[in-house]
Amino acid sequence: KATQQQSELQIRSRQAQERADRLEQQVAEAKWEAERAQTEGTRLQRELEAEQAARAELEEQVTEAKELLIKTEGDERSAREALDVATAKRAELECRTSAASSDAEGARAAVRQTEQ
Repeated sequence: KATQQQSELQIRSRQAQERADRLEQQVAEAKWEAERAQTEGTRLQRELEAEQAARAELEEQVTEAKELLIKTEGDERSAREALDVATAKRAELECRTSAASSDAEGARAAVRQTEQ
């Protein structure tokens, strides 16, 4: 009976050792998975930070482009207004030139008449 108990204890001991070995293997695999997940998490965090920085840069560029567009539109309005003023001034000067030419022609005609 003692031999049978000893055999049973050896079997139980071997089974317990096998379970312990399996558990150690599972713990090692879990540690490896945790390290891999940590590495992946760190990599993803770096990628996220890079994407956020790129997005912030793009948003800044969009803001600058909008500001430039507003300034350019203002400059365009000012240029159009200056062109309108210059066009009106030119028309006025052309009228005055035409009137002066007519006056000069009339004066020349009067001089010719008095000379005859």
